[in-house]
Amino acid sequence: FGGRALVHADAEASVFANVIVGGRITTAPPDDPGGTGGLVQVNGGIQDVHIEGNVEVLGGNVAGTIQNNGTVNQNGGGIVGVSGIASLEGTGEWRLHPSRVLRIASTTGGSALLFNRADHTIAGRGLIALEAGTLLNEGTINADQANLIIRRNLGTLIQRGTLRSEQNGTLVVLDGDGSDFVNEGRIEAFGNTFVVQDA
Repeated sequence: FGGRALVHADAEASVFANVIVGGRITTAPPDDPGGTGGLVQVNGGIQDVHIEGNVEVLGGNVAGTIQNNGTVNQNGGGIVGVSGIASLEGTGEWRLHPSRVLRIASTTGGSALLFNRADHTIAGRGLIALEAGTLLNEGTINADQANLIIRRNLGTLIQRGTLRSEQNGTLVVLDGDGSDFVNEGRIEAFGNTFVVQDA
């Protein structure tokens, strides 16, 4: 790819590729308060991509550095995988939706590692599955809807940022065989919300 995709307000573009490598995806804000803004729908993996605006990811793998200063909605087929090393950076949000899985697992016999860097947020509801992989959170993981679950199955959660539940959301950290949870950051619950760790 290595170029730039620009989508104007209230327009939509779909990209079908095994992996989009490099470049910039930019969508325009809505022309009026009732508008939706531009949207790029990606049916495939993303690697080393800069995002400014609204992107919908339908499946595939995430690799390299994703500089996200917009909103990435994980929809479609259900599973987005991290099998190598990936880093979510920037000031944006990666939003999970019901029945969607962000799966961190090695498919090559090596290690799988996802960094959620400072200032970046993973939010919504769905499942973050650590299967012989590691999630290092330096930013925020925010359950702002019911049941955002982090399941550790032979995986490791290293928490140096913020784990948060709010707006009647529930953040559940499930234990698994051979898994570790290292908390060096903040765990927050606001209002009628709560955080559960089953260890």
